[in-house]
Amino acid sequence: DKILVTSMGKLSFFSKKGKFEKEMKTPAGFSAVFMPIGENYIAAGFSNDAKFNYKVVNLHGPDLAKLKQIFRVLFQQQPGKTMIKLKEQSFDYMAYNDKIFVTGYKELKIDVLDKTGKKLYSITKEYQRVKVTEDIKKRVMHNLATSPETRFYFHAIKNNVIFPDYFPAISSFLVNDDFVYIFTYRHEEK
Repeated sequence: DKILVTSMGKLSFFSKKGKFEKEMKTPAGFSAVFMPIGENYIAAGFSNDAKFNYKVVNLHGPDLAKLKQIFRVLFQQQPGKTMIKLKEQSFDYMAYNDKIFVTGYKELKIDVLDKTGKKLYSITKEYQRVKVTEDIKKRVMHNLATSPETRFYFHAIKNNVIFPDYFPAISSFLVNDDFVYIFTYRHEEK
């Protein structure tokens, strides 16, 4: 019954006719995308323990205060390591029809949770993952060297990039009209 706009550092609420209603500052920083789930929200974040760094999905209350962590995977960069490990496992999440869909695996697997974060079941499928070839490595390094986002520090990181043998099965996914649409790294050469 409302339109929710997630922006850098805030959530903006509008009526269905587009009239501004309210705004809330997000506590998780500018990069977190908050998605409504029932009266609560889910958003990605980071956590760590004594040994490891993690990418996480957290459940937040109506006031955006963190209620609990509901999913986590190892982050590519770990404490004390200078190497940058490129995407070996997927990481994506979405709320749809009072369910939370989340992935963080090498294989084609999406966990489905209820709106409180309790795991209901997993969606899995056999899938042959795409090999990271020398050509792909060259293209990625070229992109890092020329992208406005990374070119200024490329020389500092170029010798620390580690490529996985295979891409994760899932690049991203979308849930809509009771279907799960999965995007992979496989593409047809033209």
